[in-house]
Amino acid sequence: MAVLLEAAGPRRHMSADDRTEAPPDLLLAERYAMFAVEGGELPSDMAVVLLQPWSLCGLVPMPEAILAPVVSGASGDYVLGQDDLLRIRSERFRILIVPCTFETSDECRNANNIFRQVSKYNDNSLLFLAFVLPEALHVGLREGKDIMRRYDVALSSDADGVLFDAPWTAEALRWALQDESACAVQKANRLQDIVEKDGFGDAHQKVHLRTQQLHKLLWADIPSALLRHFPRPDPELQESEHQVGPYTLLKRETFDDKSIIIKAKSESGSRSILKMTDKATVYEPSVVESLYREYTFLHHMLPHPHIVRCHEALHTRSAFYLVFPYAGRHTLLQLVDGLPGKRLQEQEALSSFRQVSSAVAYCHQSDVCHRNLGLNKVVVSMAEARLHCTLIGFSKAIRFRGHARSKCYTDFPYCAPETAHEEKNHAKHADVWSVGMMLLEAAGGLNTVLQAWEALGARERQELAPWTDDEQAKTASLRFIFLEPECHAKLLALKSGVNNRSITDILSELLVVDPEQRSSLTSVV
Repeated sequence: MAVLLEAAGPRRHMSADDRTEAPPDLLLAERYAMFAVEGGELPSDMAVVLLQPWSLCGLVPMPEAILAPVVSGASGDYVLGQDDLLRIRSERFRILIVPCTFETSDECRNANNIFRQVSKYNDNSLLFLAFVLPEALHVGLREGKDIMRRYDVALSSDADGVLFDAPWTAEALRWALQDESACAVQKANRLQDIVEKDGFGDAHQKVHLRTQQLHKLLWADIPSALLRHFPRPDPELQESEHQVGPYTLLKRETFDDKSIIIKAKSESGSRSILKMTDKATVYEPSVVESLYREYTFLHHMLPHPHIVRCHEALHTRSAFYLVFPYAGRHTLLQLVDGLPGKRLQEQEALSSFRQVSSAVAYCHQSDVCHRNLGLNKVVVSMAEARLHCTLIGFSKAIRFRGHARSKCYTDFPYCAPETAHEEKNHAKHADVWSVGMMLLEAAGGLNTVLQAWEALGARERQELAPWTDDEQAKTASLRFIFLEPECHAKLLALKSGVNNRSITDILSELLVVDPEQRSSLTSVV
């Protein structure tokens, strides 16, 4: 599935408290969805898919023909829930209409996730983006350029068609859908003609054979030769819709690009989490390698009270499962996002920091770097009336010794400033920055650093001009933000006026622009 270009705009996690204050572009997409379902006289074999959660929750009930995403507990992204995906599979919708504006990066990211899900559950559906513009829009030169930029983003997707300036009358919508459907069918027919003309009439058989060969290479040959601890397939292992080996499957919780998270119960009655990867969806060795990393580090190494433990791996004919103990219902990101001021109380933030930093420090002492730290990589539960934090997400972790350099995978603001300039960095130093940023965002409030970036002056903006990629520019801006005098105290107080000397002292040790001058985590725990 082609990845959409990222449109400019801040990422925004929507909680129940602010859904009634949805941005105008979100309300516009929802209004079009309501029109398509009600005023557009949508047939029963069509449905509307939104790229953001239903913002009018509690005010206007969402019609049954509209499918809206929910937040993914694993990644914090928005994806379609299991019930909606099962509807897409069982009801065999012929056409799915996706209202969009692509004014924010959220829409691009969510479109990527949702398109992948839809193609997996029903690749026969025609998926049309309805590019929606306000009805009374005045278009000048600047507005025109912005509209065309966002339209290019829509065209770069793997949708079967794009309805530019989507019509607001039932008849015009029907004609537009008929035209786009005919064009999609013509494209498919032309592709088939090309295949047959070039002598590939048995293309399906060849594709099937190549798929089998790739499947054997990824799940048998490469592990046998290179991944000595990788569990081999067990043909005797029982697998059904409700059971895998000794585990009873209870509820499919969340989805990401390649894996499904399933709540389960063991034979002893204890709660477990199964991370399931459908082998048929894997085409790259890197995915198998990431599963191997996670299994090796969390099953054979890193026993720590604040690092999740992998009990075992189950390898069936069709899927690969990693089995973890149930560590909590929410990530630290989800918890903080739902709190007043979107921040923890200061003592809670310090307690969470000490738990996470002790886990990462233990990794570093074992010559392991996480490389993908953030608040969404910590699962929280209550233990003895306080938060208990468990570090997860080791698919990018590596063994790291000495002064070797490696790529890091964290997103803004958890990515260290040096990652904007160099592709490979000292992974331990980058981990230290990420942990410090987790403390700042948890104690000062989510998006503290994003707010500081948005407030940069013209001189700093000019110096960031060489970075055309928005995320890379934000990462580069960290140098300006954290070279300011007393920057740590100012940032901590920026959103909610938090003034805590203990937190400020820790931040000043970890959030240092020069990676060689950052303190180790063992010195601040």
